[in-house]
Amino acid sequence: MSRGAWALLPVKEGARAKSRLAGILTPPQRADLQQAMLLDLLDGLRASQLLSGIALCGPDPATATLAARSGHTFIHQPAGTDGLNAAVAFATRALARSGARIVAVLPADLPLLDGAELDLAITAAALSGACAVVPDRRCTGTNGLVFPASTPPEFRFGPDSFRRHLGRPDDRRIPPRHGLRLASLACDIDLPDDFERLRATPSGDRGHRSRALARAVQQKSQAQSPTKEIAQ
Repeated sequence: MSRGAWALLPVKEGARAKSRLAGILTPPQRADLQQAMLLDLLDGLRASQLLSGIALCGPDPATATLAARSGHTFIHQPAGTDGLNAAVAFATRALARSGARIVAVLPADLPLLDGAELDLAITAAALSGACAVVPDRRCTGTNGLVFPASTPPEFRFGPDSFRRHLGRPDDRRIPPRHGLRLASLACDIDLPDDFERLRATPSGDRGHRSRALARAVQQKSQAQSPTKEIAQ
């Protein structure tokens, strides 16, 4: 494994993907969306000039297959690993043991990510030794944690994770950390309004698979909607 900065992407099993979109997407559509977003994210990371490698972590053999096909590392999430935070901690330790110096933990639902923006967070972490905490667009969730592999933060993904990852500024029991807003990392796809925003984003180089899927879902929904007869 190359030394330097590594992106770590935790990936759920396809059957459990994007459960908060269950009201608007079928299980197969949610699995397809996760796949599209992950591929778009991997494309976006190619713009980074500082990443030495990309590791996917999860329990699903399909993720291992995708990693192998894409030329990336796969870290198998052991049975009994309880939840996202434990899985990320396990994978971070694996990367650190293999020589990674900086780790960037990124959710797999960032189809519009620009790798050049991620480089800003990698540089900040390398120069300061602090953990860069990147919020979502609502500034409640965490869409990026970038930190020296030797001093990982306590992982607190879940409700209100941005505030929880920052912690109290005067708490010296944990490694230093600071907030860093990055536009392309703010756009995760968790809720129906996120999905609608994705569908409405202008066509461009980033996120084309995910955007196309969102628009196809809308077109299918419109085609299946009953037409109302106009009274004569």
